[in-house]
Amino acid sequence: MLLRPNRTDKLDSLRPPRPKILSGGNGRFESGDKLAELAAENKRLRAGVDRAVKINERMWNGIVDLQLSRPGSNGHVEINGDVLS
Repeated sequence: MLLRPNRTDKLDSLRPPRPKILSGGNGRFESGDKLAELAAENKRLRAGVDRAVKINERMWNGIVDLQLSRPGSNGHVEINGDVLS
């Protein structure tokens, strides 16, 4: 007799492990504090990314404006030897 594993067994082995359930002293699921902490961290990190994107945009625009204002640039921007039209 030949026994073959189910295909779902193989698929389950490829999936990432599931997180363990958080439980308090009474065995109830008490993740409210952890969830609020993660939401606050997410909000803080998103604000940091938004600030970084704005800084990057201002720097890029400054570089482009500086390159375009150079005499003889003909509307071309050269950065590190690469010419952007």
